[in-house]
Amino acid sequence: MDNEAKHRILFVCHGNICRSPMADSWNIRNMRNICGGDPEGKIVMLMDFTKRPGDVADPWYTGNFEATWRDVLEGCQALLDRLAKGCD
Repeated sequence: MDNEAKHRILFVCHGNICRSPMADSWNIRNMRNICGGDPEGKIVMLMDFTKRPGDVADPWYTGNFEATWRDVLEGCQALLDRLAKGCD
């Protein structure tokens, strides 16, 4: 395990604060401000790792929790695949 790269991943859920794509962009911008910027491009949304970047489906509006589960699963699998390939 000493030869393997280690990654630290922080998932931030902004649920129950504001549920809109505009809020997601606002929250990303705020995280970049808090961190003093993001020159390495490490602050991203989960779905950015998939073939269809964007927002995770919001069951608050649709009532479709299955779609949200599929989005989160797809995003996590894509992130793990990227890490397994050695991509940062």
